[in-house]
Amino acid sequence: MEKKLVLDIERQIGELDEKIANELRQLNQLKENTLSESHQPDLHYRWIKTMEKYIVLLEMQKTLLYFQIQKLETEA
Repeated sequence: MEKKLVLDIERQIGELDEKIANELRQLNQLKENTLSESHQPDLHYRWIKTMEKYIVLLEMQKTLLYFQIQKLETEA
């Protein structure tokens, strides 16, 4: 049972890794576009900051999943 939980958590971590990678690609693209198109720099800046915060939240979620795995393994 615990092994199945660990595998499920590892799957969730993998999905988060993919999501984070996609968000980072979009963030980098937005930053590049902001440099070349400065007709709305304030809007782009706020969107960049929002995306950065979202990525941090995804990383925190991933960290919590790692802690969950550690807890399951120490209880076993």
